[in-house]
Amino acid sequence: MECPFCDGEQKHIKDVNKENVKEHLFITLDIDNHFHVHGPVYDKNLIKMFILAIAKESGIEIMDEE
Repeated sequence: MECPFCDGEQKHIKDVNKENVKEHLFITLDIDNHFHVHGPVYDKNLIKMFILAIAKESGIEIMDEE
């Protein structure tokens, strides 16, 4: 699978301009229940920010230890 941000072909994804994207996280779940995660997984602080943003958008309350 090619990432629509990294492949260089896709300039926009649903009103998101690639030139304005600082970082991205792409996650899929296949029919075998296998997750594929593409993104800056080495950056724990950024991943935590992504998780908290996703939870907020989804209405899921996560207690942040900070």
